[in-house]
Amino acid sequence: MDRRLIEEFLPVKELSKEAKREKAIRHGHISTLHVWWARRPLVVSRAAVFASLVNAPQSEEEREYLHDFLVRLCKWETRDDERMENSDLKKARERILSANGGKPPKVLDSMAGGGSIPLEALRLGCEAHAIEYNPVAYLILKATLEYPQKYGRRLARDVERWGHWVLDRAKEELEEFYPTDVEEIVSITGSSMIFYSGRTTPVAYIWSRTIRCPSPSCGAEIPLFRQFWLARKPKKKVALFPVVDRENKRVDFEILQGRELEDAIKWGFNPSEGTVKRAKAICPVCGAAISDKYVRQEAKEGRMGHRLVAVVTTAGRGRGRNYRIANEKDLEAFRKAEKRLEEIKKQPSPWAFGLSWIPDEPMNQNDPNLVSGRGYGFKRWGELFNPRQALALVTFGKWVREAYREILKETNDPEYARAVVTYLGFGVDKMAERNNSLSRWDNTRENVQSALSGHHLHMTWDYAETDVIMGTTSSWESIIDYIKNVILETVFAKNGKANFNTATSITMENSSLDAVIVDPPYYDNVPYADLSD
Repeated sequence: MDRRLIEEFLPVKELSKEAKREKAIRHGHISTLHVWWARRPLVVSRAAVFASLVNAPQSEEEREYLHDFLVRLCKWETRDDERMENSDLKKARERILSANGGKPPKVLDSMAGGGSIPLEALRLGCEAHAIEYNPVAYLILKATLEYPQKYGRRLARDVERWGHWVLDRAKEELEEFYPTDVEEIVSITGSSMIFYSGRTTPVAYIWSRTIRCPSPSCGAEIPLFRQFWLARKPKKKVALFPVVDRENKRVDFEILQGRELEDAIKWGFNPSEGTVKRAKAICPVCGAAISDKYVRQEAKEGRMGHRLVAVVTTAGRGRGRNYRIANEKDLEAFRKAEKRLEEIKKQPSPWAFGLSWIPDEPMNQNDPNLVSGRGYGFKRWGELFNPRQALALVTFGKWVREAYREILKETNDPEYARAVVTYLGFGVDKMAERNNSLSRWDNTRENVQSALSGHHLHMTWDYAETDVIMGTTSSWESIIDYIKNVILETVFAKNGKANFNTATSITMENSSLDAVIVDPPYYDNVPYADLSD
């Protein structure tokens, strides 16, 4: 075999810079299809595939040409330049074919994960094969390497259409639990303050977990906040301010912004300091220091509660985020959702195999990467969701399941119906990922962050609940839009093949592959199995 380019060099500095830039790209990127951990950047995967399949340079002149060519080839924008007459993608494919005797090389990634390497092999004109034995990763690979290539743009249109079909039906059942507002809004930009009235839509609900102060002379309910910032941008700062009633042993809240917040900070208020840090709490009423042992014990014994404190709203697209304290109308809507969930749980679930409405599978109690392994009383997966979050998930899940039957009636094509519903199922997954009691409010972006943003599921003291039926960040509508864009980005002329198997038992014939290109897992750096559950 000839010496390959990857054995000589790669433009590592330029690739690193481009990979960093790629992280900020959202629309159409496969990272927005479904969460997967340690997914390799597409531009780096493209470089690895190309450099593994073409010959090493034979002269300094050719080396310089290949260096510059690789830098151009491995940019995000190059992914769809094939329609151009002198496309770098076309040149890359031609060079790969030339190095492989005129035939598209067969490339295998036997630890394919999120699919970056086989997807780039497809883009470069190869016959791509991927192996995974994690069911979540296998479905991601099917949705990345097979379905878009097999069904084309029609698939994107139908995912969008049936996504709206699901939303319309779920919305009918859920909208009473997510009331809109008519309120006076204060909008602050820099030193300007604008007041206006109008109808606003909730974007998210800010909750805090609660415990009782252990001091015999106090016993106040302590809202557990890691910090009090709601918005922390150069030209916009908003914070919750705890109002302590020592006589009645109660903590209420106000929202401060503009001059009021500046004055409070001057007088010693620090929004970056909450009431809990590393599971150790401070009682705002009596000042008692509370040990992490007590906090964990309260959680284990089921005495840790939660409290709806604030509501994030918007007056419409481009109108920014506004904040208000939760009121009785908000609490009543939540109580109604709680009651509705209890009614539903008494009915037979629509899931296969007799599964319960809410996931009741046990969580690993010994893994410190999971909240269940850190002594906070979480024992089953369904306990990660508050009642309204759980109600939203089972409602959307129910209608996704019904969508399969309707698509089958319309198309009489079980495989196509399965493909469309795979993406709708991903939508439910993405909703669960960002709408649970471990999701947090990002005060620098003013949006809800995934509970799976790291390689763990850790405790969140103050969490954010998403309004899933409105067209805002993390809503069903925005989730389906992201998924549709990924499908459109991965429609290639060639089909890939995802195999549900293990890398230690490959069923392909000997000498049938031209290259095996893998990014192996790094020992136990990522607990893939537990996070996939």
